[in-house]
Amino acid sequence: MVSERPTNNNRSKILVVDDRSENLLAIETALKHVDTEIIKARSGNEALALMLCHDLALVLLDVRMPEMNGFEVATLMRDDDNTKHIPIIFVTAISKDEAYVFRGYETGAVDYLFTPLNPDILQAKVRVFLEMYRQKRELKIARREAEAANLAKSEFLANMSHEIRTPMTAILGFSDVLLGNLQEEEDVFAANIIKRNGEYLLRLINDILDLSKIEAGKFEVEHIACSPPTIIADVASLMRVRAKSKNIPLYVEYVGAIPETIQCDPVRLRQILINLLGNAIKFTETGSVRLVIRLVQGPGSATALRFDVIDTGIGLSEEQISTLFQPFSQADASTTRRFGG
Repeated sequence: MVSERPTNNNRSKILVVDDRSENLLAIETALKHVDTEIIKARSGNEALALMLCHDLALVLLDVRMPEMNGFEVATLMRDDDNTKHIPIIFVTAISKDEAYVFRGYETGAVDYLFTPLNPDILQAKVRVFLEMYRQKRELKIARREAEAANLAKSEFLANMSHEIRTPMTAILGFSDVLLGNLQEEEDVFAANIIKRNGEYLLRLINDILDLSKIEAGKFEVEHIACSPPTIIADVASLMRVRAKSKNIPLYVEYVGAIPETIQCDPVRLRQILINLLGNAIKFTETGSVRLVIRLVQGPGSATALRFDVIDTGIGLSEEQISTLFQPFSQADASTTRRFGG
């Protein structure tokens, strides 16, 4: 027969297993000031059945019981995926012999209590395991909430991507139509700008989706043959339009010769250059922005391309540099007012 305190779903549960009613009562009395729900069982079989019905924080398990002793119960618990995670404290008056105690730990015990029980020690140990259980439960809840939020974010990004791609595809399509019909060089140049900016917005959508992939650990970088001069020229052409709107010259400088072809991710290279130059132009009011490219020694015998973006903008203090890679950080509030973020 099972005896339980009134159920409160917010309280952690402890299973006390002993074949003697007076021992069950003694433990229950000692724990009356501990905020927990005590479930009692008088045999190993009854205890195993109760473990499948309750989410338990701890099992206080008597070693010497008829039919099935505590060691046997612990062994069966450890062999079952549903119960192997439950911590066990053996309660015994039999022996403090090291070999005997070791057998208990070997079968899965995390601690021992020897009778006659000291109520203060019992309460202290139980509270430790209840706190561990509470923290573990909160971590599970937080993880579920984080996973749900991440799923909702992914669904939002997917929907947003679709909603923006549809009109943007139409804009790019009409840009191609314009380019096929325009004759004047200035008009063709303007139509190309529209097309390039439309393509940039599509890539921006991909950037947002990439962020989701990074957080999910699914982001991949390509290593394919590409032409740095072509990418640099394309990016410079696009960003000069932005610079011109602020009357800021954008210079591209090559320090020595660079290879016509390298192995890299062309999409990411273009993305990085656009972001760096865009930021430099945004925060520069007077002066100029320069993109400097040079060949440098890489790891081992390899060589690498180095890109430096140099501007005459507001710059960053040492303190501000330390927050550079924190999301949505800003140098100060006045920066938002002057430059829009």
